Amino acid sequence: MTPQTISEWHHSPDFQAALNALQMDQLEAARTALQALARDAARTLSDVMHNADSHETRRRAALDILEMTGLAADTTRFAWGIGSQTPQAVEKDARRRNREASLLDELVGL
Repeated sequence: MTPQTISEWHHSPDFQAALNALQMDQLEAARTALQALARDAARTLSDVMHNADSHETRRRAALDILEMTGLAADTTRFAWGIGSQTPQAVEKDARRRNREASLLDELVGL
């Protein structure tokens, strides 16, 4: 394999799409692992929200947990600019964003 071959691959749309898909798979796996901890985080968050002295502390704790688990409305840092690769994935992303917005509204209202 030569550097020229690798360079040609990097300029190939098929290669780029496959690489993006692999990167997205890895990021989704990491996000899923974090989301599996969301229940414990929610319990901790609940404790902070119920025991913190200020409303701002309670609100910030909720937002911090949502951001760390990828459930916040702005999760671009978790995908590092990698876009969806299929129309089905675009639709899935839209459904996820709607769920995230609803969850955020529900948690902030606690």
